[in-house]
Amino acid sequence: MRIIECTAHKSFTISKCSFVELEIIFSYFKEYLNFIDNKVRNSEFKFNEFEKTNFKKTNFGEKAEFYDNKFYGTTLFEGIQNLNNTNFIIRSCNFLKYAYFNDSKLSHLLIDTTTFNEIASFQNTEFNTIEINRTLFEKSAFFDDMKINNIYLCSKITIRNIKQQLLRTDNKIDYDLYKAYELNAHKLELKGKSFWWFLNKDAIILIISHHFSNNGLNWFKALLLTFIWGFVFYSLFYWGNINDFNVSKIYFDNTENFLFGYTKYLIPTNIYNPLTPGREYVKSNWISFIIGKIIIAIGIYETIKSFRKYKK
Repeated sequence: MRIIECTAHKSFTISKCSFVELEIIFSYFKEYLNFIDNKVRNSEFKFNEFEKTNFKKTNFGEKAEFYDNKFYGTTLFEGIQNLNNTNFIIRSCNFLKYAYFNDSKLSHLLIDTTTFNEIASFQNTEFNTIEINRTLFEKSAFFDDMKINNIYLCSKITIRNIKQQLLRTDNKIDYDLYKAYELNAHKLELKGKSFWWFLNKDAIILIISHHFSNNGLNWFKALLLTFIWGFVFYSLFYWGNINDFNVSKIYFDNTENFLFGYTKYLIPTNIYNPLTPGREYVKSNWISFIIGKIIIAIGIYETIKSFRKYKK
């Protein structure tokens, strides 16, 4: 079906129809366009002007492209349902009024070089992947309860755009979540630039943060790994001081002293020997002592950082 260079002076409705191919080009819909609960395998909407439009519950099949369209009134893309294979493209469009994509499920959503002059809402949506590039949100855009199944495939720019809108709408919990996604995307970007990416100072920080707390998202993991790594390096320090790293001399006949020293070792500001009762400085095996202290301090910091979203 092709609609080319047409002008609809009255409301135009297409409902519960199936199309293999649909093209609407160089047309002007002066009243309400209702395109509701339809099935289309491939569709193109190019160089059109729309007043109020409603595309609710339409299955756009394999591909739907909206290119260089102007939407003068409220636009509804709510309840679009095809998570399996729909590639939904919005490029070089201008939404002058409200745009709602709520409760939609799409395989891929691309929004490129587009302007939303009023509020845009993507609440309760689900995408396998999403890309937002060179797009301007004049007012707020709501991304609450949005689910992206393959977030690791999303670009840093896309994640940053979503993160900025979450901050504008005061959604601080999801903001922290997407900040962590952004850091992970930055790590993947560094990884793609060089074989020795893990030697980059930014990469080292990102690797450590992800290891301890998933970039500030998991306080329990950070706390647990702080205890584990502290135990590992304290055991090395204890073994070196008591047994001089001799495997044949390993024994555990003084568990109380071992655990007491471990609790003292977990205090990163305590620079004294945890194996002695007084304030005696470490005289040997100081490398394992210092490295362990640094790792414990990092773990404590990551644990505190992970509590931020709950504090807010």
